[in-house]
Amino acid sequence: AKEPAPPPAPEPPKARTPSTPLPTAPQEVEPAGRVPVAPADNGLLATPIALRMAREHNLDLRRVAGSGPGGRILRGDVENHLAEARPGAIEEVVQLPPEDGDRPSSVGTAASPLRRTIARRMSQSKQTIPHFYITSSVTMDDALALRRQYNEAFPADAQVTVNDIVVKAVALALRDFPNLNASYIDDRIEVHTDINVGAAVAVEGGVLTVTTRQTDRSPISDIARENRAMIERARAGRARPDDVAGSTFTISNLGGYDTDHFAAIINPPQAAILAVATARETAVVEEGQLAVRTVMQMTISADHRVTDGAECALFLQRVKELLESPIRLFLGG
Repeated sequence: AKEPAPPPAPEPPKARTPSTPLPTAPQEVEPAGRVPVAPADNGLLATPIALRMAREHNLDLRRVAGSGPGGRILRGDVENHLAEARPGAIEEVVQLPPEDGDRPSSVGTAASPLRRTIARRMSQSKQTIPHFYITSSVTMDDALALRRQYNEAFPADAQVTVNDIVVKAVALALRDFPNLNASYIDDRIEVHTDINVGAAVAVEGGVLTVTTRQTDRSPISDIARENRAMIERARAGRARPDDVAGSTFTISNLGGYDTDHFAAIINPPQAAILAVATARETAVVEEGQLAVRTVMQMTISADHRVTDGAECALFLQRVKELLESPIRLFLGG
């Protein structure tokens, strides 16, 4: 009799696999074998891929530790550095050399002494003074009409400009707002007893500020005469030391340059500066009726260490009242 056949051997268990294989993202790898190395602009060695990634992310390769031979920086080093950076951290941005043909042409010239002084003082102002800004509109029709009548009655050397009128209005308003006629020095607010209003003047190569002293007490005719003489000297390069020193508040008037609105940088250590734009005909609504008025924008830039928004808004309101009812500006001191 035949012996029964042995039972078949059990099949080995099959490995479990997920019903849907997980996709894998294609990986860009450094080429096998000898990895090409390019010098970065700072002398470091990095692979072309690492250099390209650094350019794309504005990354300074000096901040990346290289793991390749000789400390060279690989793609993985850049990826690890970017992944480990704290969210919201600010990377130092280093200007990488432009590609061939992308470098702009330029001609360098040394800054003039005046330009260097402006650069230093304006940088100091923006870096140390917390500026804030408030803008107001003023109707200038009555002031312009009164100026026209005044100038018709006086000779050419006694003519009054719009800026002279604004200077006088600001000086009178500062009597009521001494905090804006002040300076913040060594954690103290120094309120000036004299009101000396400066006017920014465009000169060759920059700006100078000429100063009328005790402006609130001076007749507008004196203000006009002094400003005219100082502006002529400044533009001729013959400004006197007293012409450009001692101001306690500054006005920057670009009304002659067809400007709608601008904000000026505070002239340290002053507490504020007033920017005045062009007075232009504008359609306005008055008591439900459409009318055309000559409207001028003025913007105060103020030091928040010295003053606040409400005070500056009230100051602008006072200047506006004086300009819109200008008879007081032309009467006496």
